[in-house]
Amino acid sequence: RRCSIAFCANKMYAKARVLIGRATSLCEEVHRQDSDQYSDCLMDNAFILTKTDKKKESNDQYEKALKTKEKFYGRTSVQVAKILSEIAWNHYEIQFAQKHGLGKEANYEQAQSCAEEARQILKELQAEKFLEVSATNTLGNITQRYATKEVGEKKIELFKQTEKLFLFCLETCKDCLGEYNPLTAGYMQNLGTVYYYTDQNTACEDLYLRSLKIKIALLGPDDVAITHYNLGNFYHANIQDYVKAEEHYLESVRIVLKLHGPGHTDLGLFYGNMILMYEESGNEEKAGQYEERKEEWIQLQKKKEENGGEPGVQEQSHLTFGGKEIAEFCVNN
Repeated sequence: RRCSIAFCANKMYAKARVLIGRATSLCEEVHRQDSDQYSDCLMDNAFILTKTDKKKESNDQYEKALKTKEKFYGRTSVQVAKILSEIAWNHYEIQFAQKHGLGKEANYEQAQSCAEEARQILKELQAEKFLEVSATNTLGNITQRYATKEVGEKKIELFKQTEKLFLFCLETCKDCLGEYNPLTAGYMQNLGTVYYYTDQNTACEDLYLRSLKIKIALLGPDDVAITHYNLGNFYHANIQDYVKAEEHYLESVRIVLKLHGPGHTDLGLFYGNMILMYEESGNEEKAGQYEERKEEWIQLQKKKEENGGEPGVQEQSHLTFGGKEIAEFCVNN
């Protein structure tokens, strides 16, 4: 089990899947499927599935583990709250991807319900504040999604709620882990999105760049795709600096293609915003190129749906899929 998580952390996903599969089989032989130890294996498997863009399959594993944990520890337990927090985030990401990648209507009710229950359990138990961070982050993202649909006073109020939730996550992580930590850097970025949407450009850019600097220093240049994407959005939509926007968008695409291949969920969102940027900057040729790439991505999603699965991860990069620009970025980085 420990080796599988270590390989996952080093982005060696195929080896991680083999090892967690073997660990789960051995645990079943020794402890049976209704054991606490077996549920731990299911949770590790679910974690690896989440990292490899298989969030529905991940939640299937979490749900099985949840039943066992509830049997051993009761519904009002830290063990159950942790799993509910993970299930909530997966539900959120599945719905977000459907909305912004495929244009389908998003429904965040399941994500919100699981996250709220997790927080309530932890509050009842008077557990450490840090344990609330995951569920609070999910609720912050959901509230932000609702805020973007509103206007006037309702919009302002929802963004204030979002800011409060993300500040809790950031300040709690700083207290527990320090500022120079990947998790803390991630919550800097989340708070930055609030300022992105509310046109607080100086605060937004500062948080995004600080987050990027910390993550690259601690995790390397291939673990910051979303940070580059958010910076691309910022320079594109708020500053209209299309040169900087393109640089960050291309880097986000390069990373995802290298680590996950052309079918990864995030690419639909990335390509969509790149198309808008090229259209706004008058570069119809590149807009057309990325229209084609997004259509290829959509066809991959349809094939996966037909096969009853989700886009998966591969060990090798597809450098040619992203065209000349992506290949150049891969060589230079």
